[in-house]
Amino acid sequence: MNAIWTDMITPNDWGFKKQLELETKEKWVVENRVANGSSKNFLNKFFNVYIRYFGFALNKFFSRKKYDKVISWQQFFGIIFAFYCLIFKIKKYPKIYIIGLNYKEKRGYLGKIYYKFMKVTLESKYVYKIIVETSQEVTKYSRCFSINDKIFYCLGGIDNIKKIEKSEKGKYYLSVGRTNRDYNFLINCFKVLSDESLIIICDKLNLKSSKNVSILRNVFDAEYEKYLSNSFALILSLGDDNVSSGQLSAMHAMMYKKPIIVTKNTCLNDCLFDNINCIVIDKKIESLKSALLRLENDPSFYNFITENAYSYFINNFTIDSFGKRLGKLI
Repeated sequence: MNAIWTDMITPNDWGFKKQLELETKEKWVVENRVANGSSKNFLNKFFNVYIRYFGFALNKFFSRKKYDKVISWQQFFGIIFAFYCLIFKIKKYPKIYIIGLNYKEKRGYLGKIYYKFMKVTLESKYVYKIIVETSQEVTKYSRCFSINDKIFYCLGGIDNIKKIEKSEKGKYYLSVGRTNRDYNFLINCFKVLSDESLIIICDKLNLKSSKNVSILRNVFDAEYEKYLSNSFALILSLGDDNVSSGQLSAMHAMMYKKPIIVTKNTCLNDCLFDNINCIVIDKKIESLKSALLRLENDPSFYNFITENAYSYFINNFTIDSFGKRLGKLI
């Protein structure tokens, strides 16, 4: 039996699964366990995320003999499963494909334990292949771990299902996401750009809203899409240049034909191209202000960016295209 382990709810006619089966000429079943709930504090994260990771992996470990291949589209489902196999030195085990490896170095003693856990598990025979969504990550993780023989690059994708119809351009900018964001830069910029409005959606951001910056913490799914659909543009202010982040937010913006302003980050070089389907800026207020003015004062450029972004999304980032690419790789 071949399975896809994911922490999201998928439709019965999921295009990813259809294309995967066409390419591999094998049947696949989807097994879900939602593990991406609220993580405002450690207790929330412990019960809504960590317990679900380890519990799901343990459940699958006890029924491991029925699996031949597993695509782990929540990296920790597969990594923890492989760790259980490693601890007990299991002889019969499935081929585990880890999708979207995301490792960020942590400080202190716990950081050393986390690194050791990731290293011994990823380098073990129990992890068959690792799939990342940017070519830069192949180099990065090959240097971090001895996995250069099992790590591959494959562009990702999302469901092309708009729950909210595209609206007229709104009067606010939007910024979203938890991982590797530099919201302090944006907040400081919009203090100066007092005539502009910004909405930040992040349930981990413990800062207060101000006159022109609204911080929302409990916005997900269709409500998030409504904010995106009604926005003027998406701004991705990223932190560490070497940490992969922002791809999903960028894909959603492309799907809704929203221009993207993004701070320089090598991890997005495979999908975002300056002055073609986005605007890339330096992390300086002058650079951000120039991008905002260009979008506001040049409608033809605004339309040029959004049409290119949507075309790139349709040709590269639908869930069907991702399933096809991954099926060929498998």
